[in-house]
Amino acid sequence: MGKGTKSKLFSRLDMTRDENFEKDLHVLLSLTSDVIARLAEHAAKVWLARGEEETDIVAEEASNKLKVPRAQLDHALRISHFLISKFLKDEEGYGDKPENIVSDIETTFGVSFGDKRSSLLKLVKGLKNLSDQKAAVKTRQRYALRSLPVLMTISMSADYRLVFDKEFELGKEVSSHQPKCVDAVPVAIVHLAFDSGPTKNVFFQADKRMIHIMIDYLRVIDKELDIGQRLFDLK
Repeated sequence: MGKGTKSKLFSRLDMTRDENFEKDLHVLLSLTSDVIARLAEHAAKVWLARGEEETDIVAEEASNKLKVPRAQLDHALRISHFLISKFLKDEEGYGDKPENIVSDIETTFGVSFGDKRSSLLKLVKGLKNLSDQKAAVKTRQRYALRSLPVLMTISMSADYRLVFDKEFELGKEVSSHQPKCVDAVPVAIVHLAFDSGPTKNVFFQADKRMIHIMIDYLRVIDKELDIGQRLFDLK
């Protein structure tokens, strides 16, 4: 906990003892000014992702969009998420000004941001805004998800179901059952995985007509969710 610090965060925590923070900071500073300035948006998406699988997918998308190797991006995301968490109410950095955080990082670690200072300030401001929104976002998510199992992943594959000319009748000798395969019907095999509930994995099959109906319904609900998001300005 350094003397002369401007922020509550750096006055309450001795960040020099956190080897990961300093390492993450140096990796962050190795990024271009443009990437640093755009990082807050992607940090938010990763922060709000549900579960390890979704987090990994969102982080990979961020790596591709920012054109930053995933290993480097993970360091930048870790320091970003640390700051988001510390800006929250009842945390050490709640109410801190982004300008003071940036200044204290320079002073504490003896680094000079140079021409990257404005980008870092934009990043920290973005992270503070995210922390201000996070409590409300998480509350909305809890209300939206608390009553029903949550769909975590979905996968599909195309397959064929064989059609035979006769069905086996219970009670008859198996040896007398000599069906012929007369056709094959293409179907989609769908797997839904949920986070809780009596049935965490559901498998079912659907023909092409039903798949088209499902697609139409998904397009409709996607449009309705967009309308609701704009109406209540949800992030």
